[in-house]
Amino acid sequence: MFNIEKNSFDGITLGQSKEEIDKTEFDKSLYYLEFEEQNGRQVLVTISVRDLKGFKLNDKEINFDNLETFLEEENPFVDDNILVFPKYNLTLIPDFKGKLFAEILVYDESVKELYEESYDDYYLNLKK
Repeated sequence: MFNIEKNSFDGITLGQSKEEIDKTEFDKSLYYLEFEEQNGRQVLVTISVRDLKGFKLNDKEINFDNLETFLEEENPFVDDNILVFPKYNLTLIPDFKGKLFAEILVYDESVKELYEESYDDYYLNLKK
């Protein structure tokens, strides 16, 4: 099961250079990696995976059995089908019908504004 921890997705760390990532051993076909030019080098700014039934966030399992509770606790920003969790630099696109996450994406602090700025007025108030 994929595990997300601060600035890391299954041990792949955001902010690493492309050269460092290229030297790291992992199944690159499972991940979508996005790099951005920073200070003259390509730096990893997003990591995503697609079509998963669940994942771990700081060792807590998240799946469709406990998703509603997770959403109530975390109160994400919501725009259409995209859930944004600023506390974790995380976006989710759940497929409620298929009971899987169409995309799970973790973003670096350097691109945080791109993922959160437009959501200032849109958030799902699920707290009870």
